[in-house]
Amino acid sequence: MMGLIVSEVYDALIEAGASPDRAKAAAGAVPPAESMATKEDMAKLEANMGRLEADMAKLQVDMAKLQANMARLQANMARLQANMARLEANMATKEDVARLEGHIAKLDMAHREDFARLDARIAKVETNMATKEDFSRLEKQIAVLRFAVFSFGPAILALLAKLTFFP
Repeated sequence: MMGLIVSEVYDALIEAGASPDRAKAAAGAVPPAESMATKEDMAKLEANMGRLEADMAKLQVDMAKLQANMARLQANMARLQANMARLEANMATKEDVARLEGHIAKLDMAHREDFARLDARIAKVETNMATKEDFSRLEKQIAVLRFAVFSFGPAILALLAKLTFFP
């Protein structure tokens, strides 16, 4: 079925002397007016195209920013990987920790033995140390000896001289 405008084209072609088949074919080739774009439609389409181009430009800017961010992220990832490699290289293994703990245990045992020997020596020194009472007794004995030497000294010396020179 032909639309109104198509039938007008058909009628015009018949009046112009075209055969009915040719007029029908030509009228069928012309699109109806409802499907044709007007100047107003074209202006709207051009405005939409302008907005689309502006949006595309914004998208391109955003894409460039996104690419720059991605490059920074990749650089950060590379630095993180390098840091992780350094950490892994410096990290102690369970075997290292076990070996260190064994060494610490040996040192601890050696120190304990040293402290035990030191405690024993201190105890020995303490038992051999003179007390204030010992010094007091010694001072009394020295005082008695002084008294004896000063009191009986000349007589003892004379006796020793006689025994030594006149046997």
